[in-house]
Amino acid sequence: MENEIRIKVVNTPKDLQAFIRLPWVIYKKHPNWVPPLMAAQKSLFDFERNPFWKTHEHALFMVMKRGQISARIAVFIPKVSEDSVIGHFGFLETINDQEVFNQLLSHSHKWFQQRGIKEVMGPFNPSIHHESGVLQDSFEERPFIMMPYNPPYYPEFYQRAGFEKAMDFCAYSIPRAEKILDARLIKVTDKLMLNLQLSIRSANKKRPVREFDILHRLYNRSFEDHWGFENLSKEAFNHLATDLMQIADPDLLLIAEKEGVPVGFVLCVPNFNEVLQEIPNGKLWPLGIFKLLWYRRKIKTVRVMTTGVLPEFRDLGIGLTLMRRLTEIIISKGYSGGEISWVAENNPVMNKAATSIGGRPYKKICIYQLKIT
Repeated sequence: MENEIRIKVVNTPKDLQAFIRLPWVIYKKHPNWVPPLMAAQKSLFDFERNPFWKTHEHALFMVMKRGQISARIAVFIPKVSEDSVIGHFGFLETINDQEVFNQLLSHSHKWFQQRGIKEVMGPFNPSIHHESGVLQDSFEERPFIMMPYNPPYYPEFYQRAGFEKAMDFCAYSIPRAEKILDARLIKVTDKLMLNLQLSIRSANKKRPVREFDILHRLYNRSFEDHWGFENLSKEAFNHLATDLMQIADPDLLLIAEKEGVPVGFVLCVPNFNEVLQEIPNGKLWPLGIFKLLWYRRKIKTVRVMTTGVLPEFRDLGIGLTLMRRLTEIIISKGYSGGEISWVAENNPVMNKAATSIGGRPYKKICIYQLKIT
């Protein structure tokens, strides 16, 4: 029947193309959604080259209603895992139809149950190291680069389907960089750097292999005790870092060294969504490439993606000195504020740091969980 809701498994290049293009249908009446580049999406779903898919059993499903693709989801579990593994899902998009949403979830739950999975969590697109979560508020604001955006009806759909909060994350709007620096901050961080024999430098783009090795170690060790964190293999880290370098400004990637030994870092990137919003179809050719080259020179805001310090060097003020130096570089390069995200609600140190420099909490993003037995 034409009105029948049915599930379609994505198993052909044509199906995958439709899966990738669905957001352009869902968000056509949502002006604050920022379309991704199609090339980036195809790279993300390159099951042969993307290390994530090599280590996870996965499936992609779409819902067909009235002959049209109306929703999508990806489901995945590690290929090598303990019995207590939690199933993850991501890339969930749906029209404003609770029945469609429920049917999609019901089918994905069966996939998990067939593999002995009793609890699911998400959305992760496809991991916590990528864009994740469901936006809960501030739908009138455009998202920053690699931050989620969704229609306002999504949170209610999840709640009606029985999902509960696993963790909330916050995004802070930060003021113009000039307002952050003050005499007290400069005095305190100058003293810290002297007492700790601390130096801060930008990443050296002439030696990317060495810098990737340093950052890989810092990243895994700094966050090993954080909620939901999963260590990245060297291959997976390099793949993610290589993608980030397409939009990153090496001047904004800082490494703190104590007596010459790397002990912390901060990753800040230009808000490339200012460029992507000018390429609504997500295609670089024939005109998109020229828009990209033109508008990337005009980016005015930045996103502080993550700050990490090795556990044995925490509580020494290293994160504060990194933020001070980052602010100075942001000013020198002409950026005008931006966002610190995403900060877990159970991370008091980072939440306090964000507010201490004038950050205003203005967005909440939720990771959901659900028992399916």
